Amino acid sequence: MEVNVAVRKLIRKNPEIRPYLGGTGGQWNILAKVVAGFPHLRHVAHCVFNSKEAGLKKGTTDRVHNRWKSQMVEGAFYHQRVVELENWMFLKSFSDMREDVLTRRSIQSLVQVGFNSFPEMNSKIAQACAFVVGGYFIYDSRGCFIDLNDAEQSADKGEVFLSKSVRRCYERTCSSFDAIPGKPLAFWVSENFRKIFTKNPQLSEIAPTKIGMRTGDNERFLRYWFEVSNINIFQSAENSEQFENSGKKWAPYNKGGDFKKWYGNQEYVVNWRNDGSEIKENTLINYPQLSPDNLGWKISNEKYYFSPAITWSDVTSARNAFRSIQSGFIFDGRGSSAFPLKNEYLNPLLGYLNSEVVYQILAMVNPSLTINVGDVGSLPVPLSEIQNRVSDEVVGRAIELSKFDWDGFEQSWNFSEFSMLNLDNSLLSRSWVREEKRAAEAISEMQKIERQNNKHFIEALCLQDELSPEVPEDQITLTRADRDIVTGKQIGRAHV
Repeated sequence: MEVNVAVRKLIRKNPEIRPYLGGTGGQWNILAKVVAGFPHLRHVAHCVFNSKEAGLKKGTTDRVHNRWKSQMVEGAFYHQRVVELENWMFLKSFSDMREDVLTRRSIQSLVQVGFNSFPEMNSKIAQACAFVVGGYFIYDSRGCFIDLNDAEQSADKGEVFLSKSVRRCYERTCSSFDAIPGKPLAFWVSENFRKIFTKNPQLSEIAPTKIGMRTGDNERFLRYWFEVSNINIFQSAENSEQFENSGKKWAPYNKGGDFKKWYGNQEYVVNWRNDGSEIKENTLINYPQLSPDNLGWKISNEKYYFSPAITWSDVTSARNAFRSIQSGFIFDGRGSSAFPLKNEYLNPLLGYLNSEVVYQILAMVNPSLTINVGDVGSLPVPLSEIQNRVSDEVVGRAIELSKFDWDGFEQSWNFSEFSMLNLDNSLLSRSWVREEKRAAEAISEMQKIERQNNKHFIEALCLQDELSPEVPEDQITLTRADRDIVTGKQIGRAHV
């Protein structure tokens, strides 16, 4: 690809110009005035060059700035070629840039290169796109959008592009991206999916999504629940006043965790004695610009502490995994949560969030490893399906199965006995056979539940022709009857 070759030559000649910046770093004086002149380009001031000049050299700051200032004005006649990390197509931090491009200019073509964009680098991180943008906005102008991600991750994307064998092509107008909040360039999205956004409220309207607390010193203020005396933990507070009146020191703390759906990852407690006075005092010492009445982005959303919620881990390498959190928890920035305005919405919303529909929507809004509060809050929700609570019983059973699985090991404060050791005077080998059978039956039942849950929302949103309700077994997050894993959990806890 011409653009890809050009940027490689540029990087070889000028090593300090790497294909990612993200608005930080100390070696980017070359582009400083570009950023100063165009603040909305702050996050994408890297790897940008036009068709007239594909090189940036030290000492050319003024020339680069003047060129962009003269060219990137509404109505300017030019064709700009850009190689950019594909993050700009989706992330919220790039929304101003997308807004500018989609409303004042016209994307004539875009290639989402994806994996192996730069073979010399980490192809899983530096995933790029290349596009051509014109200076005029033409309302009904259609651009050509090409996706190369169907090819093997290690494939030569230049050859894939030229062969036209493993790629998907779409024609889209700039206005076709308006339906999705933040205008991500999800060019593969069908009209049925776009209607989901335009006809339904956002999740934040019926279940506000909130980022949690940052203690500022986890080693000091957090513990695993088994590291402290149980008599100093209050697990069932429904509000701050109840916890304060209990005289206890430690409150359950939701801190994200591993890939786990429906229930689990309840391992930590936080020092919240005297309404978290030690944490707040430490925060004011480290951040003197804050005040006791406004601890801002450190001690966030206190009024939601101890409320029942739906939570998720903000960083994941797998699929979306939302979990039910009962009342009594404070939540961390890594365990951001949604708080349904009505308690009866909790189970139906949890079912929806763990569905294939939401997995596909999140891939449109932000196909990265981070699921942030804004992305989840902007999810469209079929309110009528939530209000009818059709999936309530199914989701309840999924939570029950997942809770039983979580409580079956000593990681849970509700653990009582390891099911395999309930011997009944049987040989250990026979007990293990029974455990294998029980685990297999639970996984099979959960697979049916998740398939039923998918089917319900797929049909409710008329997506039968686009999505399958099937759930592969490896997406079920219950513990397998693996001798090494199971015995390892027990032995590992025994040595804690």
